[in-house]
Amino acid sequence: RKDNESDEDYKHRLKDWELSNEASNTTAIANALLDLTYASNVDYVPNTHGSGTATCYIIPTSYDDSIITSALKETEERIRSIVSPSLYVAYLVPSIRAVKLSCFLQASGSDENLIKNNIITAIKAYINAIAPGSYIKTGDMIKLGLAVDGVEYFNIMEIFIDNEPVSDLNVIQELETKFLFDTIEWSGV
Repeated sequence: RKDNESDEDYKHRLKDWELSNEASNTTAIANALLDLTYASNVDYVPNTHGSGTATCYIIPTSYDDSIITSALKETEERIRSIVSPSLYVAYLVPSIRAVKLSCFLQASGSDENLIKNNIITAIKAYINAIAPGSYIKTGDMIKLGLAVDGVEYFNIMEIFIDNEPVSDLNVIQELETKFLFDTIEWSGV
């Protein structure tokens, strides 16, 4: 068992041990990219630039320069040991896209600042955890806001990504970019 390996990762690794012992297959590559120290997620996408190529989209644990450098190096070392030396692999850290919300809130006699902070905490965790290929869902964020104690009414009036208004209720998290929570502008309180 690897150091600090979770039960779920250990079970997955054991289940796929035969494929993992081979090289250059998607199971072996996915297993090699588990439990990274400096990256929260790495998506390996084959054939991004034609046959014999791939791209690793790396989401570092934070966007500090030293963490990004360490995440790139760690991913490259893990990939180098498992793929064919003739394979060209590009390593890309997605660019940040700031997500700003305009929200309407009605709260009952409780401390409004505490309610706002609880909503911000829940929505920030939701947005920052969206994996590549998944969606920001307006309905999910509204449910998070309504679940906070003291909230009588909560609605998201508008979503801005990179200060541009978005009209879709669901917005996909692309591989080349990473959504990060910015702020909430409040009205109705």
